[in-house]
Amino acid sequence: MRVDQRMAWASGLFIVLVGATARFAIGRVYSSGKATDLIDTLADSGLYLGSGIATASATMLALMLTILSMTRNTDSEFHEDMYRRVYRVSIMATLSLVGAVVLLLALTIPVQEMDGVPPNFFSILYNVLFSLVVLCCALVVGTVVLIFTVIRTVVAKTTPLEEFEEDN
Repeated sequence: MRVDQRMAWASGLFIVLVGATARFAIGRVYSSGKATDLIDTLADSGLYLGSGIATASATMLALMLTILSMTRNTDSEFHEDMYRRVYRVSIMATLSLVGAVVLLLALTIPVQEMDGVPPNFFSILYNVLFSLVVLCCALVVGTVVLIFTVIRTVVAKTTPLEEFEEDN
């Protein structure tokens, strides 16, 4: 596995660890009343976060198209690995976008209106929503780290300055 992939995985894993620590700090959800309160709190911030992740992911996809166009129009020769990184970024940005849309849809469930659900339903729903938030954050952070490696390659190939030479 290349250094850029390890950096992306490590940064995403770090976000997952931060999320797991936060979930551990919240503690066990004992009642459906407490779970619905936690879901409402999560929904308040999660809607903004999901919208931001969806916007960022769509922007990343547009950036990858721009980078592809730029590399085609430059005199520099790019190694095929750079195009693989652009492809990986595109996959991760697409997954982030899909995850953010699923998160937004899930957060619009009117939990206060639900009757006749099993007693642990709200606790499970809270854990699923919290996990989805953490995974979307981890995906977008990993994607940004991969974008950095792509941009570093483009800058190293297109700038005349020696200080920007790519180190693989």
